[in-house]
Order: sequence, then C-alpha cells, then structure tokens
Amino acid sequence: MLVWPVANLQQSQPQPARFGAVLPPDPWAPPQRSRVKKTLVWLLLIAGILMVVGAAAVIVYESSTGSKLFGSAEPTRAAATATSPWTRVADLPVELESAAVTAYRDRVWVAGGVANDAEHTTLKSVYVLDPVAGTWSKGPDLPGPVSHAALVPTPWGLYLIGGREGDTVSQKLLRLDEKNGAWHREAQLPAPRAGGAAGYDGSSVVYAGGVGPDGTASADVWALRGSSWTTLKSLTRARERMASVTDPTGRVLFLGGRDQTGTAFGEIDRYSGGAPAPAASGTSTVVDPPVHGAGGVRLDGIGVCVVGGERNGGAFGDWWCERPGAAAALPKLDPPRAGLGAARVGNTVYVVGGYGPGFTGSSRVESFTPAR
Repeated sequence: MLVWPVANLQQSQPQPARFGAVLPPDPWAPPQRSRVKKTLVWLLLIAGILMVVGAAAVIVYESSTGSKLFGSAEPTRAAATATSPWTRVADLPVELESAAVTAYRDRVWVAGGVANDAEHTTLKSVYVLDPVAGTWSKGPDLPGPVSHAALVPTPWGLYLIGGREGDTVSQKLLRLDEKNGAWHREAQLPAPRAGGAAGYDGSSVVYAGGVGPDGTASADVWALRGSSWTTLKSLTRARERMASVTDPTGRVLFLGGRDQTGTAFGEIDRYSGGAPAPAASGTSTVVDPPVHGAGGVRLDGIGVCVVGGERNGGAFGDWWCERPGAAAALPKLDPPRAGLGAARVGNTVYVVGGYGPGFTGSSRVESFTPAR
C-alpha cells in the first residue's frame, strides 16, 4: 500500500537530462548573463545618443538667440555685451582734455577744452564728428575760450553751461543757433560754476555740482525750466568733475567726482521730475572704486557706465557699470586716461581726448559697438 505513492512521487521528480537533450525553459531560473550585458550596452548607447542630441540642441539655441538656457542672469547679460577692442577713429585736429563732449543730431560734438601746449591754452573751438564719413568738421566757435563746461542736447537745441574761462568761473548759459551758426546767451546760472555736470530729464536741463570762484566744490542742483532756473534738493556730497548720464526712464545720474582737495568719491545722485530718485533694482549705489573726470554713457543691456577717469592715488580707471559684473566684458581703455569725453551715436560709443600717464592732452578718438 505504501509502494504506490512512493513510486508516483519518484516519477514526479525532475529527471536528469540525457546527453544532447533539450530542456524546456525554467520560468524561475535567473536570466542569462549574455542577455543582461546586451541590454545594458543598448541602454548606454541610447543614453549617449540622447545626451549628444540634447547638447547639440542647446548649442544651436544659444547660438541663434544669444542667450543661455542655464546659469544666472547677470553672466548672461555680460556675455551678450562682450565687445571687440576699441577702433581708432580720425584724430581731433587738436590735442586736448576737459572739453565738453556730447552726441547731438547723430554727430559727436566737442566744445572748448584745454590744449596740450606749453601754455595749456583754453580753447573756444568746436569740432563735429560725422560717424558715417569718419571725418571732423569745424563747428561754430564759442564766444570765448572755455573748459570744464557741460554740453547738453535737448529736443529744442544744444546748450553749453558754465565752465572755466581762464582764471574766471563762468555763469553763462549758451544755446546754439543752428540757423545762423552762432552761440547766444540765455538765462544765466544762479551762480558761477565750473566742472559741474548736466543732463536732460525729458522736460528740464538739470545742472549739478561744480566749483565756484573760490574753488570750493558745490552741492547745488538747478533745473532750467523755460527761461529760468529752479533750485532742487542738493547732492548727497558737494563735488565737481562728475560724469552724467540720462537713463531710459528720464532719470539723470551724477556719478563720482571729487571735492576741492582732489579726493575722489563714489556717490551716485539720481534726479527725476525735479526731485531725487531711487536707484533701479539690481544696480549699484556707488561707483567703486571712486573716480573723477570720467565719461558717462548708457549701454543697451547693461545700463549706465562710466569710462576712464582718475582714482585716488593717481591711478586711472577703466570701466565701471551700475550692473554688477558687467564691466568685465567691456574693452579696456588703452592708454588709460581721464578728462575725456564720452558720447553715444546709435549703438556706438565714442571717447574723445583726455590726459593720462605721461601726457596732458590727447587728440585720440576711439569707438566700439557693443554686441547685441
């Protein structure tokens, strides 16, 4: 009775295979190693192809748009404005520094200044650069020699404000009569000033700082409204030889400068609508390191910058921009100099004249166009 179950049990156990026999697959057996290796190879190959395709797509996107898919916004802005070196433009007919320089009617205007001669002659000449032709022409002479004046373009005319007339500090406001090719006097400043800075805020000409006849730096700020001057709130610090720039919102910025002792400061004062205005979000509130005698200019994608200028200790500046880190992408000024003027026509920046290590005036004119 016990033999039958044992016999059946024995028959139900797997029997050893004969040599050459083929066994059916065991569903519980682990997969063969060769299949695992092949699967891994295919997966790695597919992943590699996807990585290459993805990288190529990113490169094509960034090349076509000029923007980055990854990384912080600030390095992207700086990279987008990387530039080629300065391009030498036709020299001024005279070597000078401390001239009034601005852009007006698609031309670069240079008025007055101090000549690089033995007498350091104060000039009354006006020169106009045609950027397309690349040539200078003679503009209407000023009524008399003047340096350290401010030159301001407005929709209704070009103004020259204050300045140093030899040993005298000027109180004059001159307006260019383009029809007759002459400068005419208009409402004079409330007090004599030289070395002040000025800009147009969309409705008024705003003049700030400078020195009076006693050589002391001033904190006064005045706005020309119609045919008279209005006193605005003073600068945060009295100073002269500031750079001035008007931003796209109509704020006039007064940057850097020095006092009567020659000490440079980094304060930035902004005015809009006849009153002090706050700094834009993400912009610096001081020029660091401090600088005086620099040129001011606005660059698309970066904002307000100053170029050149002299620092405390006699060193010369290069670029400083209100957007942190942006100046690193801009071309170095060579030779470095201060007492220069800066102007922008279209998207091209021009720097004119100035003094530097070993020279007291220059006819050098250079330009560069930031990459878009």
